[in-house]
Amino acid sequence: MFRRSIFDSLAPAAALNRASPSRRRLLLGGLLALGAAPLGEGLAGCAPARRGAARFSALDASRLETGFVGLAAQVRPGLLNLAVAEVGAPGLWAADPRGRYPLGGAAKLPIAAAVLARVDAGALRLNTPVRVRREDLSVPPSRLNLHLLRRGAPPDLVLPLADLIALAIQHDDATASDVTLKLIGGPGAATDFLAGAGLAGIRIDRYARESLCDLFQTGPFQPDWASPEGWARAQDARAPAVRQAAMDAYLADDRDTANAPTAVAFLVKLASGGLLSPTSTAFLLSLMTDSEPRSGLAGGLPGGTSLARKAGTTPTDLGFTAADNVLAIAGLTGGPRLAIAAFQIGSTATRAQRAAIFDRAGALIAQAMSPQGPPAAAR
Repeated sequence: MFRRSIFDSLAPAAALNRASPSRRRLLLGGLLALGAAPLGEGLAGCAPARRGAARFSALDASRLETGFVGLAAQVRPGLLNLAVAEVGAPGLWAADPRGRYPLGGAAKLPIAAAVLARVDAGALRLNTPVRVRREDLSVPPSRLNLHLLRRGAPPDLVLPLADLIALAIQHDDATASDVTLKLIGGPGAATDFLAGAGLAGIRIDRYARESLCDLFQTGPFQPDWASPEGWARAQDARAPAVRQAAMDAYLADDRDTANAPTAVAFLVKLASGGLLSPTSTAFLLSLMTDSEPRSGLAGGLPGGTSLARKAGTTPTDLGFTAADNVLAIAGLTGGPRLAIAAFQIGSTATRAQRAAIFDRAGALIAQAMSPQGPPAAAR
């Protein structure tokens, strides 16, 4: 169930995916390397979790590799990366263990963890009142933006910190995430937290409104871009060739990126209680369990699987989506918990097609956990 707040009565903001029929081929240096990450890489210090008995075998890396080849081909001209580990078991598998992938909206998850670490340290409380002003607004869609930009709205709004974290995780609210990130000292503070937790492979370098302005090369964020109409005008003011070049440059930028093993290690630490206090861990996992959108991965995993996840998709422009990612912790009925990081980069597919790829990735992981049957390529 979603966390209850004053925003329950507000309809979600319209998505800004303005895909055109045109298709652009992504040109990236190098090829997606296939291979298994070394056993234990990035997973030191994660407490073991109890494994259920029964109908699942250990993760079969050879079956993942075999199936992944066909699945990655379906994403071209974009790139697909997939990484998975059993929580409490040694080792992980990653299709590309070394490449860096833009986090996009999925960056809100490690940011939330950094904020909750401050709660654990006593510097903040979940009921700490936080003032959000119109000048704090980030890019849409955002429920906070809708509330503060409506006719007759006051110039600011005070919410408990818990509501802002919930908006960021459950509704991918960039304003909520940016406000909480500023509260702890900015992107550098979040990166320092991650490095201190042994997760230096994840970088938080910019606020969401800075990152998304760079994605479309709009220049510094302007207050009138906080509305969907204003943000669309800001994008359209740049020529299509400029926007495409900016999106390509975004993919080549190391800022706000993660490598797959560290993304999985983050999820393992979170799931096993090695990242935050028990209270903060339970709070964040509960928000992830009820986050939007609900599609992706779940359709391919066995029935009854519990799924705590944070998806993050950059806006689609010119038929091109720079990043569409899912970070998830899946609890298999009668089996182990899995940490899963899936990245689709430079995609020319529709939202539904990208969700279907994630579902097929979930099915591939399920096949790799099955005790029977030969390796199967993803269909």
